[in-house]
Amino acid sequence: MTRKLLLLPLAVALAMAPAFGQGGATSAITGVVVDQSDAVIPGATITVKHKATGMQYETVSAENGTFIVPALSVGVYTVTVSAQGFKTAVLDDIPVNLTAPSNVRAVLEVGSLNETVVVQGAAEVVQSQSSSIATTMVVNQLTNLPLATRNVNDFLVFLPGVNTTGGAAPRPSPACRRRQSTSRSTASIPRTII
Repeated sequence: MTRKLLLLPLAVALAMAPAFGQGGATSAITGVVVDQSDAVIPGATITVKHKATGMQYETVSAENGTFIVPALSVGVYTVTVSAQGFKTAVLDDIPVNLTAPSNVRAVLEVGSLNETVVVQGAAEVVQSQSSSIATTMVVNQLTNLPLATRNVNDFLVFLPGVNTTGGAAPRPSPACRRRQSTSRSTASIPRTII
């Protein structure tokens, strides 16, 4: 009996293991659907397609014309917006970055659903949803920095929004120090003008 009781927590843990692998780094696409006179369009169908994987997500704009498509993987998306009595708008190359939702504004023109208007790069460049700053780095960016160590803490001062107190800064690598000392020593040599 005690053996069965000991195996029960193990069986539950193994059954839940796949659920832990479902998480990941996600963000969202938010936006508003309006017509050419800037009036909101409720009930518009929004389809979001990940360009690399082909995964599609669909939603409908609210009464105030806004929409949100949450839990999107980082990448580049195509947003298609359609509503009865309007041309279909295709917003191409919408980047979705980690922790910074992309904000789109879909302006629909009066016309038939069969007509399509394609807009390139319609995402808002300035993230206005929150005041947080996030950066995603790749290994090559860390290894190519001229730092004496490859300690990630030395790298942090180069990130946007990071301030150090007391003038603390990472030490440059020996090769970088040689370049700096060479440039200083040649600058102090007097030059003769002929």
